[in-house]
Amino acid sequence: MIRFLGILIFFHILTSCGQEKTTSPNDLKGILKMTQNSPNIHSFLASHKGELLVEEYYTTYDQDSLDDIRSGTKSIMTTLVGIAVDKGYIESIHDPIPKYMKVPGDKSKITLAHLMSMQSGIQWNENSSPDDRTLMIRSGNPKEYILSKPVTSEPGTFWTYNSGDIHLLSVVLAEATGMSTLDFARKYLFAPLGVEKVGWKKFGDGYHPGDSRLELKPRDLLKLGEMIANNGEYKGRRIVSKHFLEEAAKFHYEHKNVSEKTGYGYGWWVVDDNNTRVMMASGYGGQMIGIVPDEDLVVVVTHFWNVSGNNAAKQQKNAQQLAVTLWDWVRSTAK
Repeated sequence: MIRFLGILIFFHILTSCGQEKTTSPNDLKGILKMTQNSPNIHSFLASHKGELLVEEYYTTYDQDSLDDIRSGTKSIMTTLVGIAVDKGYIESIHDPIPKYMKVPGDKSKITLAHLMSMQSGIQWNENSSPDDRTLMIRSGNPKEYILSKPVTSEPGTFWTYNSGDIHLLSVVLAEATGMSTLDFARKYLFAPLGVEKVGWKKFGDGYHPGDSRLELKPRDLLKLGEMIANNGEYKGRRIVSKHFLEEAAKFHYEHKNVSEKTGYGYGWWVVDDNNTRVMMASGYGGQMIGIVPDEDLVVVVTHFWNVSGNNAAKQQKNAQQLAVTLWDWVRSTAK
């Protein structure tokens, strides 16, 4: 439940930020003071139009430290699939997954796009205790655990927060390319971005988890965000196609229980704020990459993640409030 509620907090903060200008800090110094109210914060970075606005680290944390971005991994996993399509390892995101891996018959209609948008139809619940993600890991073979779950709705018709869907993308990528997900990422994503220091442990099934456990330096997370904001290019080099990113930022699922236009794309949380598209990679405990492509703005916030659910929600809220307040400030200074 904590993952989903944390996103709804973000939606509310984002779409109401323009109504709260009088209570927001009016300069960067004031924004930095807000970090004092975010326990366990590790880093706060932002860039605007390629210019570094802020790069702050806290406690014993520094620019060379790795951060476990938890579910923020999902957004990078789907980006890797987009790169694999660009490179010809995968023909189309609309390919059924049996083209790349052996699956039970009831999973034969599930496509990569269904997995990326968390609409596989596979029965899944991450709001209970123990939840399916926990049971998946405890099983020792996450791939087989996911594939053993029944399909309870037609693929593409029902959305539920499903880490299992995104992990299957890692399996597909490895099988389609003949490389581990980490090796593929190093070659086609990290190396072009100048990212050298990476951590990504494997699950018990031998695959790198598509849904979590990726560790990167905050400055490298900023590079990733800048590449996304620049339509897939970084320092003049094409990393992923503009077309794929446009598809990733569309609403493949739109929340019906909130008034604002918010939802899920391909591995990214998406908000439409007065016709301005916002993309967010979000991880448990306040890990985030917030991107406003039209304004070339990127915000990165990381925290110590191994905290209780209540504390994780507070940290997520603080991280997202920092991002939105900075965006509000950038908008006001541009006028």
